[in-house]
Amino acid sequence: MSITNKELASVKVLKFNPAVDKEPKYETFSVPYQGLTVLNVLKSIYHAHDAELAFRWGCEGAHDPRCGACVIMVNDKPVLSCRKLAETEMVIEPHPKYKVIKDLVVDFNEVKKDTKKRTPSVQITIDYDKCVKCADCVNLCPAGVYEAKKGEIKPSAEFCCGDTCGQCVMYCQKNAITIKAI
Repeated sequence: MSITNKELASVKVLKFNPAVDKEPKYETFSVPYQGLTVLNVLKSIYHAHDAELAFRWGCEGAHDPRCGACVIMVNDKPVLSCRKLAETEMVIEPHPKYKVIKDLVVDFNEVKKDTKKRTPSVQITIDYDKCVKCADCVNLCPAGVYEAKKGEIKPSAEFCCGDTCGQCVMYCQKNAITIKAI
């Protein structure tokens, strides 16, 4: 059984190895996508087209939801690739908050100093009457959305993975956090 063009996604992936490349470049792939996650699509690209594509994953969405290793950008929105359903057309890039190691793999310990402000796609609300300042949200968030400043937890929604993640909401001891799509 052959696959038609209607069953293929056009996937544009940022490729960049700072050790050897001067500038990032994009490569476009046509791959099956229906019923797949973005992570499945990346694996398909790796196995069928580009065995040098670097990307990270851990849980594949089926196990402990606290992993977060697969945080990337899809069509200019931060997502967990293991939970985001693939679309007909996608531009896939590394998460912009962190320094790129290679392709879609970032260094979670090195925040880029030149990160430009982004328009958030979600609104994060913390009910400070319920919040016990445990900082679980700070430690759990794969996108580094939360920080503890002077004893208060402060969110910055611009890099939040929204409905593909929700770890902060799920693991908040006092149900003090809500996330709403804008």
